[in-house]
Amino acid sequence: MKPLEELRAATRKLGEKPWEFWDSESQMYIVEKTDLSTKALLDIFRRKKLEGDVAFTYLTNMKQVTNFDSFDEVDFVTNLDSLMSIYKMVISNGPRADFVIEFSGIVRGTKKSLVEYHTALDRLEERGQEMSEEEKRQSDEKTINHIGIFYILEYTLYVLSLLPQLDDKGRTAIFYQGIKTKEANLPPFTSIADNFKYELCMKIYDKKLRNGLLEIFYIFEEIFNKGKMNAIVPAFKEFNLELLGIFREQGVKDFKTVFLSPWGKKISMDELIEKVRQMNI
Repeated sequence: MKPLEELRAATRKLGEKPWEFWDSESQMYIVEKTDLSTKALLDIFRRKKLEGDVAFTYLTNMKQVTNFDSFDEVDFVTNLDSLMSIYKMVISNGPRADFVIEFSGIVRGTKKSLVEYHTALDRLEERGQEMSEEEKRQSDEKTINHIGIFYILEYTLYVLSLLPQLDDKGRTAIFYQGIKTKEANLPPFTSIADNFKYELCMKIYDKKLRNGLLEIFYIFEEIFNKGKMNAIVPAFKEFNLELLGIFREQGVKDFKTVFLSPWGKKISMDELIEKVRQMNI
């Protein structure tokens, strides 16, 4: 099972964020794990004279896209998903079956996130081909104000304002179960985090801005997914500060709210950033 374990490690990384967002060292790690593992599995199939098996075809397809210069992560994980379906049929009981079931779940989750990302990116690029640079700029500005400010930060900054008042049980509830306050019936952060990311980032035409926003989400997700509240809370504060900072750089001078206003209905971005920075959490 060693080659599959190596593939699992690489697949987990791709499930955290797409290939292009990893540094060169991590990209090399992913390539080496996938390339050597698929080669090892292909060698096993050849020794058993199973070149005609459909699994061999999936492995061959995976091997062809696992190189550093052009790593096709969607093609790779799609073929891996098909391969794991065969393993699930062949290995039906025992510890190896447990491993295959677990790995299959990781592959499905990774495939879902990568396909969603690349599909959204393709749609964005298609729409952008019909727009002028000024139209794209205006669209990005609108997205920042309508989605970034009113949809995302109004919620996340309100949640942030509640954290100093909550014990660990309350903090866990606000992130994972949702809570009711006198101002709102708050859904859990876990139920809307992915929607926040895609509604904001995958509507931004400026690649540098879009990738900068995605990096902010990925950094927080990495900490959040470990489930340690003593790390999640300060990381959530930093997440809000990073979003506020990037929106200020894009020309947003005032933070205006509609429903949730712990900082007031209107406050300058400079003042709000300073208030958040001074929060003791």
